[in-house]
Amino acid sequence: IQTERALWLSLDDDVDPAVPGDLVTYRLNYGNATTNTLAQSVLLTMPLPAGSSFVSASDGGSFDPLANEIAWNIGNVSTGQTGNREVVVALDSNLADGN
Repeated sequence: IQTERALWLSLDDDVDPAVPGDLVTYRLNYGNATTNTLAQSVLLTMPLPAGSSFVSASDGGSFDPLANEIAWNIGNVSTGQTGNREVVVALDSNLADGN
């Protein structure tokens, strides 16, 4: 029985507040916080935020328009290893402020 979680994940953006028509870069930070567990075959996915359109993804991230998400095949994440991936989206120009 594994009792410690292998991975942590956080999400940051570069625009606050964002307004309709803005380009927003999201940074997904991840890491292996365990002391002795290798996280194997890690697949990182991020759903595209509502009211936005995909522009680009770092590090070979691929956008699936049917699933409306971006995916990165991270592979193995060693103990203490951290990393990040970025995705840029365009906020729809018809969004109401505050959405």
